[in-house]
Amino acid sequence: MNPSNWQQMIIVAFGLISLFFFLAGLYNCLKGKSYGKWWGLNIIGAFVWGDAIVFGLFWVIISIIFIFFQSWLWFLIVVCVFWFIRSIGETIYWFLNQFIPLKHNQPENFFFYRLVRNDSVYFIAQIWWQCMATVFLALLIYLITLL
Repeated sequence: MNPSNWQQMIIVAFGLISLFFFLAGLYNCLKGKSYGKWWGLNIIGAFVWGDAIVFGLFWVIISIIFIFFQSWLWFLIVVCVFWFIRSIGETIYWFLNQFIPLKHNQPENFFFYRLVRNDSVYFIAQIWWQCMATVFLALLIYLITLL
């Protein structure tokens, strides 16, 4: 089934946003800011400018492929697979961050610290990503049944 115009426009817009983040990631990394954070990067699964280089290029390529093949459903399936994998990775990251002695992410730097005032921010982040993995795996299964 061919996607409607609004679906194609979403894929195009997502591809253009990804291209912008890819270029901005390159710029910031060349300026020595690969660990620089900006919340807007999350739309492509990036958390720092270094992530934006890889994920920005990835999503540009994915967007071009699905614009060419005009497959909205397969685009959504790839988005779900991506977020499922990304969520599992983040779950593992935060789990390890909770227990390893070297702390790249100090508890005080997170929003949840204002609420919990201790290193429980690590398991909060961990279970957040477990929830994300659950949601996207369920959505992936649902979308596959629509094929």
